[in-house]
Amino acid sequence: MIIAVIYDILFILAGILMLPWYLHKKKRIACLVRRMGEYGAVHTGRTIWIHCVSVGEVLSIQGLLEQLKAAYASHAFVISTVTPTGYEVARQYYAHDAEIRFLPLDISFMVQRAVRRINPALFVGLETELWPNLYGFLHRAGVPIVMVNARISPRAFRKYRLVRFFLKRLFNGVRYISVQHQVYYERFIQLGARREQLVIGGNLKFANSKRVDRQRLQEITDTWHASLRSDPQTMVIVAGSTHHPEESYLWESFLSLKRTGASVKFVVCPRHPERAQKLRRCAAQRGIEVACLSELKYSPKTADAVIVDVMGILSYLYSFADIVYMGGTLVDVGGHNILEPAYFLKPVIFGPSMFNFEDMRDLFLLHNAAVQIRNAGELTAAFQRLLASRQLRETFAENIRKLLEDEQTSLPKNMELIRKCLP
Repeated sequence: MIIAVIYDILFILAGILMLPWYLHKKKRIACLVRRMGEYGAVHTGRTIWIHCVSVGEVLSIQGLLEQLKAAYASHAFVISTVTPTGYEVARQYYAHDAEIRFLPLDISFMVQRAVRRINPALFVGLETELWPNLYGFLHRAGVPIVMVNARISPRAFRKYRLVRFFLKRLFNGVRYISVQHQVYYERFIQLGARREQLVIGGNLKFANSKRVDRQRLQEITDTWHASLRSDPQTMVIVAGSTHHPEESYLWESFLSLKRTGASVKFVVCPRHPERAQKLRRCAAQRGIEVACLSELKYSPKTADAVIVDVMGILSYLYSFADIVYMGGTLVDVGGHNILEPAYFLKPVIFGPSMFNFEDMRDLFLLHNAAVQIRNAGELTAAFQRLLASRQLRETFAENIRKLLEDEQTSLPKNMELIRKCLP
């Protein structure tokens, strides 16, 4: 009891210190207010509560939610999140399948009221959201807690070791912890989790990697293949979801490759397509002949590079690539989803900024299925290495294929754990 009171006080003090950060943006203020006072509907029947941190976790539960609804058709579903973008994406994808709400702040009376109103028969937490009050109330109410897709980054591990005793008590209330791979398994053990709690369940994000519209892919291939792959001897590098000033790095890299005699075409897809004309002018100033993709739909022509100014097709354009550069990684953005090019077995190069996809980064690097560079100065050399060796590209493709196959078991493994908790 005393520990809970001390934790509540510390939590409130921390919230006060963070108030200026919340006040900086209206969305954050609205999110904070809703986490303090929004409790949603009262559930009298059996409910399964799934908690996701933000967008990545929300998207990763598509396959899991489908199987849960099939297996527990009589249950209601609640999906909670803590970020405005996570909430918006959850409503976009699951509004017809579940009640979408914000997770209450982890203060005793707020959490207790939310648990009573939701009345969960099962709580499923994505990745490593450790909320002492929430887990404590759920455990005391007899609600089984299952952590899936669990991971602990090196940075978080160093911090968690300082409170290992506290975490050990928290883990005692968790029925199962399904970690993504062996490295995370060992970290949880060192932080106090018991081996009988732990399962290597893989990464649920891979359970959605096969969700590609084959008809849409064929349409895009029929429309743009002649323009993007007109010369079978020309290697195509697709740069996806780029941000300023990454395009400048790419144009300089293109010129460097051309000076070595490489036959290469760049397809650059800015994260914000409205920047296309500006990027075109920047390339032209360097003497690079550039076309916008929209111009090629009805009149295919050759160009050194293509800027993608068409929305919603990037994930399919990766199928044209020999090599992919993932944008948002040489700037402080945190990267984008490398699973999209991986579906087509394409070797991916990314920079140091992958904090939004740390789990993906770690897994791909662990299996030698991607290339990470330290800075923009290493970009050209990374391109050259892959361009020069077909065998190396094929090795990456095989490593990606094995990784995707191995991770496809994640959904049945995690469903098996859930069935043990909720027969």
